[in-house]
Amino acid sequence: MSVLEPGINLKASILQILAAKDCTISGIHNALREQGIEVHRLILTGYLRALKDLEILDEQEVKPSKLYSLSKKTTSDIYSIVGKVASSIDEDKAPEIALGILSTMFNRPIFLREIERCGLISPRRYQKVVPPDRIKYIEKLGAAGVPVPPNSIMIEPDSTFKIPDDIMMRILFEAFNLRRYSRESNKSPQQTL
Repeated sequence: MSVLEPGINLKASILQILAAKDCTISGIHNALREQGIEVHRLILTGYLRALKDLEILDEQEVKPSKLYSLSKKTTSDIYSIVGKVASSIDEDKAPEIALGILSTMFNRPIFLREIERCGLISPRRYQKVVPPDRIKYIEKLGAAGVPVPPNSIMIEPDSTFKIPDDIMMRILFEAFNLRRYSRESNKSPQQTL
């Protein structure tokens, strides 16, 4: 498969490779080839440099080559962000809040393993479900770098649980560090010229 074919996500493939271990250009090139993705080394080098410039990857000079790794700035995933936001809302109800957030965002039942990825214990209140496409979810999450054991149960929020209205705004603020674009809270809304 050529990298130019539709359905090939070079960035996702590279990030998946680097999530497992830091690699040189040769290591990444070989891993892509094992996945059936053909990309010229010069194109790959330029692509890696662009990912470095976007602060998605870190580059370290290890003579005679360069070692690439995931940037420390981008290593937090959606699960760690959801866990952090849920804990900041209510420490005791954080697992239930995380379950509500994830099921709302993903529009599906959530595996207990996903709650664990948030850094939280199992929720106390939930409904156990067995959707017909459970195996498809396990495969899709595995391909995204979130391994789910086949015995992990799927759950949905209790019908009485409500998510606070501002929750998605908090997630966006945390995920994209939007505080740097907003007005500081201690400044008055009225500004002088």
